[in-house]
Amino acid sequence: MRKSLLIMMIVAIFAGCGEAKKADNAQPSSMMKDKKMMAQQSSQSPREEIAAGMQFLRDGDLKMAIKSFDEAIRENPRDVEGYLILGQTYMHLKDYNRAIDTFIVATRVAPDNGQAHYLLATNLGLAGNYPMARLQAQKCVEIFRKNKDEENFKRSVALLQGLPDSSAKQ
Repeated sequence: MRKSLLIMMIVAIFAGCGEAKKADNAQPSSMMKDKKMMAQQSSQSPREEIAAGMQFLRDGDLKMAIKSFDEAIRENPRDVEGYLILGQTYMHLKDYNRAIDTFIVATRVAPDNGQAHYLLATNLGLAGNYPMARLQAQKCVEIFRKNKDEENFKRSVALLQGLPDSSAKQ
């Protein structure tokens, strides 16, 4: 029962993340080159880097999206948004270890960010580290309860309940 609930939550999370659209074949290659050159310019602000990365995601260019998000983080390492988006990109790629590493940093940058703890708990669960996933899920439940964020609170409680108990035999 718990495994099926966990699987349903994972599917819901991935459905919410959406799937990056494939680049339109009709788009001229010179436009793609221009976008790549724009992303490589260091004069962009972190917000512009994130916007460029989101466009790369929409175009299906995950490698350039990751570079843009990395650049945004390098330019403003105290802004949690870059970490959250980068971690979700790794999650979409099913690279859970990199996603976990990214979300760990996000929780250090913004310890009271419930979304960072929620995403960390989710990826720890996907990677099979249920004891740590439960700890992070409990943390996000506390944060969302404290902030009176009912929707995210309920979502976090569902995640916590769907994670196998470390004391239960699997």
